[in-house]
Amino acid sequence: MNTEPPKLDLLSKNRDKKTDFESKMSIKIFTKRTSKEMCEVELWWNHNHSVNSFHLQSFCPILPSTKAAFENYFESGMSASEAFHHHETKLMQDSISVMLLAGRKYCPSLTDVNYMYGKWQLHKKGAPNGQSMFKTLTTTIENYNNKNGNKGGKCFLQNFEQSDNSEQPLIVAICTHLMSRVHQLRQAGEMAFLDASGSLDRFNNPVYFMCTHHPAGALPLGVWITCGQSQKVTKQCLEKLQNVLPPHAFGGRGPKAGPQIFMTDDDSGQIGALSDIWKDALLLLCTFHFLQAVWLWLLNSNNNVNKEDCQHLMGHFQKLVFSTSEKEFLSAAEGALTDKITVNYPNYQEYLKRSLTRQQEWALCHRKNLITRGNNTDNYTESMINTFKRVILH
Repeated sequence: MNTEPPKLDLLSKNRDKKTDFESKMSIKIFTKRTSKEMCEVELWWNHNHSVNSFHLQSFCPILPSTKAAFENYFESGMSASEAFHHHETKLMQDSISVMLLAGRKYCPSLTDVNYMYGKWQLHKKGAPNGQSMFKTLTTTIENYNNKNGNKGGKCFLQNFEQSDNSEQPLIVAICTHLMSRVHQLRQAGEMAFLDASGSLDRFNNPVYFMCTHHPAGALPLGVWITCGQSQKVTKQCLEKLQNVLPPHAFGGRGPKAGPQIFMTDDDSGQIGALSDIWKDALLLLCTFHFLQAVWLWLLNSNNNVNKEDCQHLMGHFQKLVFSTSEKEFLSAAEGALTDKITVNYPNYQEYLKRSLTRQQEWALCHRKNLITRGNNTDNYTESMINTFKRVILH
């Protein structure tokens, strides 16, 4: 039976220290010597492989100068991934330094850089959880408010607290001085978009984004971080956000009045909280997410809809959403309810009837006299969340 270890290919990603070669060490101890050297150590070895290989270079300790270079990258605002690719690109700029890419002491792996970044964050920004984190966060927010208060920027922090009978959610409400300037725009008082992005940290705390439309793209009106997405928690977040918004919020309407129109996904927590805080605002649904929810309902096996009928039944909702007049909408609704395929699915008929009771929220024929500026989806918040993930959290 062959017991020899398998040979590694030059391009293999497996790491092997190759410790199977013979070596010898000799130690001489001088008992009568008066000098500082009390012993001598001699080593004899004969490598059975090349020492200038990637597999061995990857075990070398990272040089202090390399660590210092990455700390400078972090100080300049780079994330771990950005610093890794920036350093790698710098080494590839000439034919001499490119040879250092294989050496861990000059070019550490992304795992090493992530570890260094974690240590740097802990040293510079404090602990990622617990009372130490809240203490650091409180100091950071106080410093920000003192520095940007005269420009309109303001933040609010509510620490997470839990007892046997109650729970106080984490809330970080943010309105930067840029957001304060955006609130001066006419569009901010006409229409606002709201969406949340979850799973951004180890505790799955959602980040909410509120923005308005503009020829330049999505412009932020407010951001908050919390620990839940229920109506109760979202309502508390909106109340705290009102306190940090400038007096001229929403195009001069004020933080208490809010915009004329809000557009969201079909999220009961968001819709309920918005209707409680800004009672006069008209709540509309994003047509894309509304139709997406219908399609997912049709594909759900619990609703017992045959796959060959899904596209036909989906067509009824598409006709309803994109009807150009109320007369056309009523005709499409009647046709959908009496369709020969629809009658075979009582649960679909009930779903359709429930949706028709909320037609003002998603049917385009009811938006003719509203100042939507042709915006029927919340793509603005989607693009903002994408930028947040791709650039800020990259």
